[in-house]
Amino acid sequence: MADRRPDQYIKNYGFKVEFKPGPPPDATHGKWKTFRGGGLRLHSQAASRGTDAIKEYTLGTCEWENIVLTGQVTAERKDMLQWFQDMVEKGGEADCFRSVTLTWLNRDGGDGRSITWNECFLCGYSLTPLDGEADDEECIETVEICVGYSEDFFN
Repeated sequence: MADRRPDQYIKNYGFKVEFKPGPPPDATHGKWKTFRGGGLRLHSQAASRGTDAIKEYTLGTCEWENIVLTGQVTAERKDMLQWFQDMVEKGGEADCFRSVTLTWLNRDGGDGRSITWNECFLCGYSLTPLDGEADDEECIETVEICVGYSEDFFN
């Protein structure tokens, strides 16, 4: 039997990202090129019971990895800037926190599996250097989002 790669049956037909509140995920200015992160890192902690020094491991802390999105900057794309301005100028809980939903697309373009992360906030933003020498080089924004939690991550 030939060796098999774990990802050999996984097909990526695209994805969409939705922010609530925010623009609809099918808006042209809301398209993202890449999505990474959002995973969960679990830590265990050891506890000893009795004099036999047998250690049992229980679930300790868990931490969510930040989500990193990259996408082309366009004149219409202002949702991340608006989120940042809301955080800085208004500062209320409803202004700072958003939910982020990633939906994989099926072969026919329909919605597949979705994961929603709640209580997310912006923790990083950058642009590609604006001193590019090529005329057709696109300007890319990179957004880093701190994840609060997800109730459907393991579904």
